[in-house]
Parts: sequence; structure tokens; C-alpha cells
Amino acid sequence: MMKTKFYALLFFLTVAMSGCDNEYDDTGIRTQIAEVTDQVKALQTLTEALQNRDYILSVVPTTVEGVPGYLITFAQAEPVTILCGTSVIAAVDTSHGDYVVFTLADGTTTITLPRSNAVTIGLDGYDVLYCTASSLDIPLLFPATLKSGDYTSIAATVTNDNGTGTDIQTRASAGTNGVWKVDITQPAFGDDGMIIPNSSKVTLTPPKHVKLSDTAILKVTLVDKRGMETTVTRPIKYSVVAAVTSTAGNLSSVATDAEMTALAIKGSVDATDLAYIRNTLTKLEVLDLSMTDMVTLPGWGLGFHPDDGYQPNTTLKEVMLPASLVTIGKSAFLNCRALDYVDTGNAETITEYAFEGCSNLREVILSEKLKTVGNCAFRNCVSLSLIDIPGSVETLGRWVFENCGNLQSVVLHEGVQSLSESTFYGCGIRSVSIPSTVTSIPKWTFQDCKYLEHVNWHDGITSIGEAAFNRCTSLRNIRIPAGVTSIADDTFYGCTVLHSVGFHDNITRIGVNAFDKCYALALEEVNQDNPYNLPASLTTLGECAFQNCTGITRVCLPEGVTVVPKYAFNGCTKLNGVVLSEQTATIGDWAFAGTALTGISLPATVTALGDNVFHNCSELIGIQSYATTAPTITATTFSHDKGTIKEQCRLFVLPAASSAYDSWKNYFKALVADLTVQP
Repeated sequence: MMKTKFYALLFFLTVAMSGCDNEYDDTGIRTQIAEVTDQVKALQTLTEALQNRDYILSVVPTTVEGVPGYLITFAQAEPVTILCGTSVIAAVDTSHGDYVVFTLADGTTTITLPRSNAVTIGLDGYDVLYCTASSLDIPLLFPATLKSGDYTSIAATVTNDNGTGTDIQTRASAGTNGVWKVDITQPAFGDDGMIIPNSSKVTLTPPKHVKLSDTAILKVTLVDKRGMETTVTRPIKYSVVAAVTSTAGNLSSVATDAEMTALAIKGSVDATDLAYIRNTLTKLEVLDLSMTDMVTLPGWGLGFHPDDGYQPNTTLKEVMLPASLVTIGKSAFLNCRALDYVDTGNAETITEYAFEGCSNLREVILSEKLKTVGNCAFRNCVSLSLIDIPGSVETLGRWVFENCGNLQSVVLHEGVQSLSESTFYGCGIRSVSIPSTVTSIPKWTFQDCKYLEHVNWHDGITSIGEAAFNRCTSLRNIRIPAGVTSIADDTFYGCTVLHSVGFHDNITRIGVNAFDKCYALALEEVNQDNPYNLPASLTTLGECAFQNCTGITRVCLPEGVTVVPKYAFNGCTKLNGVVLSEQTATIGDWAFAGTALTGISLPATVTALGDNVFHNCSELIGIQSYATTAPTITATTFSHDKGTIKEQCRLFVLPAASSAYDSWKNYFKALVADLTVQP
């Protein structure tokens, strides 16, 4: 019977509404129609609740545009708002403890629905809750008949992708945990023991860096004195301020307050809008673009370049980027010197100079979809301390982190494919692990990383470029990967505390200045099982290769090394023992100058010694030469500023070759022709 009456009333209303003439202004009528339609839907919900034997959980007084009514929540159905005195429902009688009576517009027909016998709790409305910095209190709605002894606890949780924040209020306890901070204000009760309306609420504190596009779920659960639970949930969103809606190029007409410090935008923005932000919204501190449809952040979009007449920006602290973003353009944030946090969202490309000069930038979250980081992208980000580079990255450009002096931690995930020349030039990195997907360390990659102490890498690396670790003045130990056969020029130049190098026997070349000024370097001891302390396959030693390595005491050169180049061991002040290859042909200028050699044996294969080979070798007391034809020398080969070699050093030769060394005599204390056996 009730169902028949409901549809009869609905038919009457529909016929009445259809009589409106389009020739007249029917705005008011259409508004009434919308209101009536809502009330008809509410009536339908009541009818279905009756048919489904649903229970009413709460009836909370409310007002909509001056019309009194009630927010009704059900055990099963969605909440509805019933307005009293309308053309659909005339009255709501809540005076009965166990049920609620709804009287329809005809004044006679009623719908009676039972109340749940559980204590109930509700939230105002049932749409997404939009919170701002000034509206973080959410009222909790209870039955007007709630008494202080009717419940034992209220629990609230907020859950997002990062975790859950919780507050549980028993009669005397509270706790906070998780990403969101959640606080419950318990209901207050009057002298009559009944609840004071609007005395209970949930207060939310969002986590750092939450943006408008993020959605979390608020869940509030009440446990009554019998242990029965009632739970309500709502999706929540947060932005620092209420968002404005804009179309591309239209921001100046919807965000007109030049004094604003925070702005959240829904819709579209373009280069014109970003220029408006740069030029007019100069006090902006927080910019939330997460609800825009931006795909590319244009070059110079929020960049401030002196060549364009801009001073560096010192106010913009945080920018939230949308999930739709694919590309961050050239110099997009150049010289945003207050910017301290960036989450690049789903960006696949960070173009060159994108964040250059963001001197306060402390944290960057890179997208798991990121493929390319352009040259100088984070150059001069002097406050950046951590960067986590996802495995999706195919290329890290040149000078990406140049002069990031506080960048202590760099994580390169498996999958990263290539570094570039000077990628980490001059940054503050302490330790680095090279993933197996990277097989080459290009030139200058870690040059001037003066705090770099540890390098963990794999044997799949096949090349280390020139000056790759030049002037890494904290690097103490290094192992050359098995796949590397040539140590390039200047690779470890100026690594002043480098003490130990793990060579392997497949290395054929040590380049120019490769270990120059590695003052602490000590080569391995030699023994019967290990006759050389340089790689056994070594054939080429570059000029100055071990110059100024003041920690080296002994060198045994492998048989493949036929040339000792210029300055090879110059300035190795503790070097007191050298074993040359029996195939040695020439010894270059200054090769052993300034060393602590007491003696050296020159194989029969030696044909020439250059200038100042033994210059200022003050400890030198004997040289053995097995060549039957004296190697060519110069006037300075045995030079000494104080003439010490002349005063104390003897030359030993084969008896049959004595006359061949007449040109050497004047540089030695004596020539002794008593050698008999080639060493």
C-alpha cells in the first residue's frame, strides 16, 4: 500500500512540474523542481528502508538555506537530508525513543522506521571532506539522547598511501600515531547527563607535503557499553587554502590577491599563468598544482633568470605537481632559492637546469617513471642532502649535482643504465654503490667529490674514464673491477688519503697522472708467490703515474714494462727499492728524482736515461749497470743540488765494459768493474 501511495505522489509531482511554459522566466520554478526532486529521492530512500527493514542510526537537526530538517543516517542505506514542511514531507517526529515517524505532504500518510538500539555516531554530510589549514575540525554527530555512560570508546583513523594515523579516546586516554595526526574531542554532557550538541569533533593535522590530489579515508568508530560498534567513513582531501578553478590563461582573473601566500589550482594552467605567478604573486609560498591537467611544465615556467631581469625568488617554498605531468622543462625552477621540497610525481623527464640554484632545496622525490635527468638539473642545490634515483632512469646528464656540497647520500637503484661525464662533479657524496646495469664510469664522474670515502662496484664495469675520481680527497681504498683493463689518465689524481688499491693482473695500462699526489698510497709487499706489486700484465705506465706517492716504499715492475716514463716515481720520498723489468729499454726524465733509493740495478737492455732521473737521490750509494754498451745519459741524469751522488755513490759495471762508461765516471765517487752475473 505504501509503495502505491509513493508512486502516486511521484506521478502528481511530475505532472505538476511539466506544466511550466518555456516563454516565461522559470528559474525559480526549476530551483523548486530540483529541491522537490531531492526530497522525492529522500522519500524513496525512506520507502526502500522500510521495505528492506533498515534501521535509523541517527537523526541530527540541520538547516538547508533556512529550511529546517534532519540528517538521517541508516544502518544500510546512504544518508539523506529530510526538509520539513516541503511539498513532499510535512513533518518528522523524533520524540519516540524506538522509532521515527515521517508524515508526507498529504498530512495523513506516514512512514515509521525503527531506530537502531545501538549508540550511533555520524559525520556532517556524506561527500568528500575538503580540509584547509583553517578548517581541520570535523564535527561528530551523536543522537540527542546520548548519555555519558552509553559508550566506552571512540576511535578515529586516517589512512592514505603512506600509513595510518589513529586516536582512540576511552574515558581517559588518547594516542597519536602514523602519518596523519588525529585528535578526538570527546562529547561533553550537561547537568542532566545528556549530550551537549556539537561538543565532539575530530581534529586532523595533515602530514607534511600533502597535496590537493591526495585522498585519505577518515574512519570513526564508536563502541557502546555493550561492546557494539558503529563506524562511519569519509574520504578527505587537504590543501593549504581553498582551491580556485582556472582555465589556461585565465588565472589572473580568479587569483587576484597579490598578497596571497598560498594557492591551490584546479583545472588548467599555461605559460601565461606561470608568468602571472612570477610577476604578480610574488609573495606566494605554497603552490599546489596537483589538481591541474598539466603535462609539461614549460621552460622557465617558475624560473628566475637575471638575464630576463629577475632577481632570485626567495618566497616560494613548496610546489605540488600533478600526476599528469610528464616533462619538467628547462630552467623550470631556476633560482627558486626558498624552495625546500619537490615531489616530481610521474615526471619522465627533468630537463637541463630545471632546479639549478635552488639553494634551499633539501628533499626531492623522483618519479618511478623517470627516464632522463638533464645536464645541470640540480646544480648548486647546496642544501640537498639525499637523492634516491629510481631504476627507471636511463640517463643521468652532465654536472647534474655539481656543487651540491651537502649531498651526502646518493642511491642508484638497479636498472639505472648510464652516468655521464661529471654527473656528480663537486658534490658532497660520502658513499656510492654502482648498480650492475651501469658498466661504464665516464670522465670526471666523481671529480672533486672531496667527501667520497667508499665506492662499491661490480666486475661488470669495463671502463673508468679520465679523472673519474680526481681529487676525491677522502677516498681511502679502491678495488679495480675485473672488467677494467686500463686505468685512464688522472683517474685517482690528488686522492691524497688513498692508501690501498686492489689491482688485478689483467690491467695492461696505468695512465698519465693516474695516482699522482696519492700521498698515502702503499703498494702490496712482494714475495715469492707475488713477485710484482703492480699488475702482472702491465705494459704501459703513463708519465707521472705515481708521482708524489710519498707512501710507496718498494716497486717491482712487471716484465712487460719496457719504458719507465717521465716523472713516473718523482717525489716518492720513501721509495727505497726498485726492481726494473729485465726488458727495460729507457728511463725517462725525473723518473726517480727525489726518492730514497739506496741503490738500483739497470738491466743489460737499458739504452738511455733522461734528464734528472736520479736528481736529489740523497741516499743513493750504488748503481749497477749490466749493459756492455753504456746507456746514453745527459749532464743532469745524476744531478744533485748538494753534490751528494758525486761524493758517495759508486758505479758497478762488467769488467769488459769498464771503458764504455768513461762518460759516466765524473758523476760518481768511483767506478768498480766487478759485476759478473746479470741479476
